[in-house]
Amino acid sequence: MGVTEEKTPEHTVSSFIIGFIINAMIVSLSAPSTIIQIILQTQDLYIFRSEQQYSGMLDAITRIREEQGFLAFWTGNTIFCLRYIPYQLLQILIGDKIKQYFNQKVSKKNYLGYILGLMLILSLIESIILFFVYPFDVVYSHIAADVGAGSQAEFQGALDCFTDIMSRGGLQLLYEGFEIAVLCTIVTQISFVIIEQILGKLSSYHDALAKKNLSSVAYLLATYVSYPLDTMNKRMIMNMRKTERPLKSSIEKGIMLFLRGSLMNSVRVMIKNMGTSIREKLQEQSAQSVKKVEQIKKILSTIPKDTFLESDETDLIL
Repeated sequence: MGVTEEKTPEHTVSSFIIGFIINAMIVSLSAPSTIIQIILQTQDLYIFRSEQQYSGMLDAITRIREEQGFLAFWTGNTIFCLRYIPYQLLQILIGDKIKQYFNQKVSKKNYLGYILGLMLILSLIESIILFFVYPFDVVYSHIAADVGAGSQAEFQGALDCFTDIMSRGGLQLLYEGFEIAVLCTIVTQISFVIIEQILGKLSSYHDALAKKNLSSVAYLLATYVSYPLDTMNKRMIMNMRKTERPLKSSIEKGIMLFLRGSLMNSVRVMIKNMGTSIREKLQEQSAQSVKKVEQIKKILSTIPKDTFLESDETDLIL
């Protein structure tokens, strides 16, 4: 993570637009894997007959496509795309400011202090943002579960889901499992920093592309470390669908339950990593374009206005 430069208003706006568009594309491309992941994590909580449950990833893909159609994999995609409006805005207004302050105050020469600080600020930024976007995650999780439930679906759409959640338990249900989600975020960020540092020490490549690839691999491995917490979070969200506590039933079913859908999670993370690389490249090019425009404006501002007037008068005389 390099030093964050002070952004102009034009750069901030372009960064927000590019970030939102790329994030929306990532969400849309990874929607089928996300839907299947959530279904496999939670299906035993609302599909009670074992013969109706999906045996795995391929069974879920085949049956959902045959029974509900190909577009079922993009159910709720709009609400999940809208999640990235506040997400991207908060990343720019809060995340970038915290990173900039951190890089100004903490030197990389103090290796241990830098690594510990990096873990802290990444966890802090993601946790703050999560508080504002978590209701989107809850609504989307229930809509994904409805895809798995098929004819037994509870909701008619995102608005119906949100209204029903608020009528049943209000904000308490809308933030069900939030503490586990925060813990999952913290574990992911800490694991990411540690794994990235280990891979960096082991690797003999130090160019920018190699570092980005190492970061992508580190993030993928970090999501596996925190994946059981993600599964626990999704199962806690489903609390309102049944009376039995999901956490108790999860423990009774064994540790392997917490790893269901992890392959789909890998697909989602790889798409996210590719999208992140594209977004960073576009934002970098956008920043360079904004700088060039600002430089042209400065050059033009140094030229006296009379110069243009005198040129016009000369043309008229000729």
